[in-house]
Amino acid sequence: MIKIDSCSLIYISKLDLWDTIIEIFGIIGILDAVYDEVVIKGKIRGKPDAFIIEKKIKEKIIQIIPPPDKMIEFHLGKGETETIIEALDEKVQALIDDKKALLFGSKIGVQVLNLPLIFLKAYISKKWNDTEFDKRIKQWGKITSASMEQIYFLKKIKDVIKNDKSNS
Repeated sequence: MIKIDSCSLIYISKLDLWDTIIEIFGIIGILDAVYDEVVIKGKIRGKPDAFIIEKKIKEKIIQIIPPPDKMIEFHLGKGETETIIEALDEKVQALIDDKKALLFGSKIGVQVLNLPLIFLKAYISKKWNDTEFDKRIKQWGKITSASMEQIYFLKKIKDVIKNDKSNS
């Protein structure tokens, strides 16, 4: 299982990464605060991703998890805080794309990933070939306004992995 925060959940929906996430992690868990932010408030604002995510919940692709018993103030959003606490308590990975939350979670011992790491994981495990990886990186760059340096760096990492495989 992987716990996913609001921002990452929206990116997964926009990029249609459901199959990849399920193949790699099995179960997707979101906390109540994430559900409230993405689905409840998203539907009120007419966000298409809110309806897609709600459908994934009904299809049991996403599980809603009640908030942790004890909340700690991390000076992050409620969804990020709940996701970090739950991932730490359950000793599972968390998918968080907010830089501040990602760094904080990793500092306190959460196994934190972001989408670029998921892309590399999909490539290494041969779920994606070169073409699929490059296509996904391009889509991710457009949706997240990633810098050219970030995209270049990810492609270079992929090339190192590819060259490593061919030299083995």
